[in-house]
Amino acid sequence: MARFCTKCGKPLEEGEVCSCTQAAAPQQETAQAAAPQQETAQAAAPQQETAQAAAQQQNAQQFQQTQQQNTQQFQQTQQAVAGFLGRTFGQFLNIIKHPVTAGREMILTGDCASAITLIVLQGIITAIFGAVVAKKLYSLIGVFMGGLSSLFGAYGGVKMPYAKIIFGTLLISIILSFVLAALLLAGNLIIKNSLNFKQMMAAAAIRSCVASLATVVAMIVFLIHPLTGALVFVTGTVWGFFIILLAMPLSNEKIRNKLPLTIALVFLIFAGITVFSMNKGANLYVPSEEVSYDSSWWD
Repeated sequence: MARFCTKCGKPLEEGEVCSCTQAAAPQQETAQAAAPQQETAQAAAPQQETAQAAAQQQNAQQFQQTQQQNTQQFQQTQQAVAGFLGRTFGQFLNIIKHPVTAGREMILTGDCASAITLIVLQGIITAIFGAVVAKKLYSLIGVFMGGLSSLFGAYGGVKMPYAKIIFGTLLISIILSFVLAALLLAGNLIIKNSLNFKQMMAAAAIRSCVASLATVVAMIVFLIHPLTGALVFVTGTVWGFFIILLAMPLSNEKIRNKLPLTIALVFLIFAGITVFSMNKGANLYVPSEEVSYDSSWWD
């Protein structure tokens, strides 16, 4: 009796297996082998999603912790800077009110950071005063130079080199304060007064405090009467040396009589160095148009 394939209807001999069944067998085996892998992949997918979510949450937590640490560090730095500036400003006012006692305390503590801050403050105020002086002087001589322009040629508008004046004067002022500290240290070493450079920086800062106040007053007076304003400025510098003399602590009372002469010599040397620096830095206050005009006039 003839047999037929139940799947494709092909006639078959006795015991013969249809080719369609033979072709489907490997596919079934492959499907059966792939089924566990699919199940494993499906089972692993939630685990991967969970791991990714955990990693994202961990990264977010680390980012938040970093942000908090940065914020805390910024706040701590801000508080430290505000505290330092407040303490330095308090020292400035205290020296202005009680120059001898507060000055001696500052020298003994040797607060170099506050001393440098006060020295820089004096440099900034002096630089502004230098710009005001240059502007005032050139406005005073402008009429004279303008009158000469009709005889010797045009005298164009002068542009003040404010940036050069301010930064140059600031640098010179700071350098001079360091030089003063070195001179004070040398003088104290000569008379065998046991003080260090940080303490002499504080002594130079005392002069910077009183000189800053005097310079502000001199700036205002200079706009009204230049000669009087210049006198106030010089008086502030001399006043600062008197405060240093009175506030200077002594390791031995026997050297007290030597201190006035030492400070006087330091003042004379410092004055000479200051005059030399002002002479060398005079070109900072000369506009380029002025230099060009002078060159063309003499040519």
